[in-house]
Amino acid sequence: MNHKWVKVYNYKFITPKLDMANSSYDDERFDVDHLVQFLNKIVDMPIEEKIFDNGDRVMTLESFGVSDDADFYEGSFTAAKYGEVTNLVHRRTFVKRQSDKTIDEGDENNIYFVIERDTGNLFLQSDGKRLVTRNSIDKYLRNFLSVYENEIAEINRQIQPLMVTPKNLFAIKTVYSESFYQEVSRLVRVKKATMRISFDQDVNSPVVNAIRAGAEGITGADTIEYSIVNRERGGSMRRVEQLIRNLEEINKYENIVIEGAEESGRSKAIKLEDHPKDFSIRVNVNENGIISFQELIDGIINRVKAGSI
Repeated sequence: MNHKWVKVYNYKFITPKLDMANSSYDDERFDVDHLVQFLNKIVDMPIEEKIFDNGDRVMTLESFGVSDDADFYEGSFTAAKYGEVTNLVHRRTFVKRQSDKTIDEGDENNIYFVIERDTGNLFLQSDGKRLVTRNSIDKYLRNFLSVYENEIAEINRQIQPLMVTPKNLFAIKTVYSESFYQEVSRLVRVKKATMRISFDQDVNSPVVNAIRAGAEGITGADTIEYSIVNRERGGSMRRVEQLIRNLEEINKYENIVIEGAEESGRSKAIKLEDHPKDFSIRVNVNENGIISFQELIDGIINRVKAGSI
């Protein structure tokens, strides 16, 4: 039996609520029942209804339920990229043969995850094919918010004066690694900081809301890009790390990038999204190259309970 180290990324589910009585927004709240009820609704749908097809790839919530350890939930997504029909090549002889799959079929790609009940921490198996990621999970789940409207209305009746606002039943935050800030600190000059946010995204940031208000009347725009730049020759910006740490609702921003120069003079761009917190689990691999998913889930849970992540 062979073994393999599988990387696991750390994200976090939140279930934000608007406090109508105090006109405040609690964007760090996690109500496990509200999320679990939503995921159960999706996983129980007929397979044809819970497939999300974006034109060249498909994705579905294949399984979801409470783990053997009641402090955790576990599940899996299945995704595939379709549309390309090419020849297959043997790894030893390089003999080629025509693929027998159709244009509507793709290679099955199963990715497992664990959710910690008390915190909302999401531990997601790394997907080398980049089909099941934080962003694709977010898009997949948001595609099914409309089928959960009645349940959201009932939740709002039960939790008054709190309220689930439109499109904000959940959010997936990245638990960022300090390696991002360490890389930024090694730049000898910081020349540019850039971030993007969807034009219609709900956000508390007064900066973004001010920019959006100034663009009122513009049609056809779907993204706001906000940049801070130093154009002085040989100059550099300071305290950029603190700017990123202080961003309100940081997970609603996309493509946060710091650009500058290393000590060697070489230009470097450092992207925050490339630095989620992660760890690796050692699992068995069978003769077909398939890992033991139960070992992966058990390994994740044991690491989390031991506090060694």
